[in-house]
Amino acid sequence: MLWGELRRQAKSLESEIDLKLTEFGKVGSSSLGGSSYNRTPHITQSSSGKSYGDLCNDIENLLQRLNQVNDKMSEHFSGPDQGNVSQQHIAKRHREILFDYSQDFKRMKTNFNNARMREDLLSSTYRVQNIPQTNKPPEATRLLIEEQKSLLHADKMLSDRLSAATAIRSALKSQHHVLKATTNSLLNMRAQFPLVNKVLNRVDWRKKRDSIIIGAVIGCCLLFLLFYLFH
Repeated sequence: MLWGELRRQAKSLESEIDLKLTEFGKVGSSSLGGSSYNRTPHITQSSSGKSYGDLCNDIENLLQRLNQVNDKMSEHFSGPDQGNVSQQHIAKRHREILFDYSQDFKRMKTNFNNARMREDLLSSTYRVQNIPQTNKPPEATRLLIEEQKSLLHADKMLSDRLSAATAIRSALKSQHHVLKATTNSLLNMRAQFPLVNKVLNRVDWRKKRDSIIIGAVIGCCLLFLLFYLFH
């Protein structure tokens, strides 16, 4: 398959995955909306009529298809026509986008499952707390309920910390991509312009020469100092 066709497929799948993830996040949020004390979580439907489970299956299928397209891009470089540096960089970028989408999908599923579990616990706690006075639970049950509340609070704090860490990781990854792109541009320029490459090599050699000279001077000074001290 031609490189242009592979790239069009990758872009199309990435756009579709992005839309599905947005819809997936909205469905997951609305599934746990409302009061958690009078009902258990239920799975709502998206604007397109698809349920949470259907969207999960769709996104997993799209991610698998995008992974197959990325594999074909990699095979493109292993054949006779190995492509240029720009194409290799584009293929690597598509692979990174696939990784980011996969991580976002896993994070959304994990957050939804944790929220649903938390809502189940809160709902059961509310039902126990509203038992009539004559049917109050024993002391052991009360202690379990208090421990459950503590665990829920700790879980919420941990979720907040993970969200902050995810945001920091995304910012660092963005900076990494910028620096990497700059480095690749400089390397391409160095390869395309022999004169620039020659100048850079001379600069490197002068740096090494200066380091050697400084090291030699320091070594001589140390030798003279030792000679002066012991004679």
